Amino acid sequence: TETPEEGLNIRHALRSTTPSKAERDEKTGLPFAVTVDRITLDGGRLALQLASIAGVRSVQDISLLLRGRIDRQGVILELQQLNALAQPADVRIESASGGFFMHSGTMRFEELSLHTASTHITLDGALPVQGDLADLSLALRPLNVSEVGRLLADETLHGDVRLYLSGVGPSEAIEVSGRLEAGSGRMQLQGFVNAVARPPRYRAELGATALDIAAVIARPGLRSDLNVGVSLEGKGLVPDEFQGVLRLDI
Repeated sequence: TETPEEGLNIRHALRSTTPSKAERDEKTGLPFAVTVDRITLDGGRLALQLASIAGVRSVQDISLLLRGRIDRQGVILELQQLNALAQPADVRIESASGGFFMHSGTMRFEELSLHTASTHITLDGALPVQGDLADLSLALRPLNVSEVGRLLADETLHGDVRLYLSGVGPSEAIEVSGRLEAGSGRMQLQGFVNAVARPPRYRAELGATALDIAAVIARPGLRSDLNVGVSLEGKGLVPDEFQGVLRLDI
């Protein structure tokens, strides 16, 4: 609906409803909330006002080109263009593209990528929702931690990290492997995830070599040369479901 000032008011179109007890018991959705204070559409440009992210008061100059189909058979979406500017963090999405498909209980990402001035993220492969095989890879080449710091209004965050993560196998036994590089430090991850179990179950071994926290957090006197081994076996992804055993060797 339009307001008397000829602005666009979507509050009535996006009417909120109180979830039922069954819906609340399912505990679906994100374990955190993002609140949008205002949406403005003017001259074909969209802007958001946010209060949930410390370093972002508004997202301006949003340009989106998306095509696809949503029906009973599934979802097919092709992202052709995305541009946006987060202020006052001054982090701009320069380009984003790729495909997303959901069909017969499987989500597939096809060369989904996002680029800022200093961050390059790619996601590709399949993630099973109901059975089937996983074959998913995520790459941050690199992730500019300074940009993250500006988004969170944390001036101590700086530097770059590179992350390579993959998951392969049936949904009840997905083999996960990964590597993270920060400065001269390295971290290696090996593990498995049972995504069919409710809540999900997992086991992981993480090893760090010559890890210097100062490579990503700039604080006086903060330096390290950590060689760490961590093992984790547990279940649950949100605090009220999590149960596990953690072992740490330094």
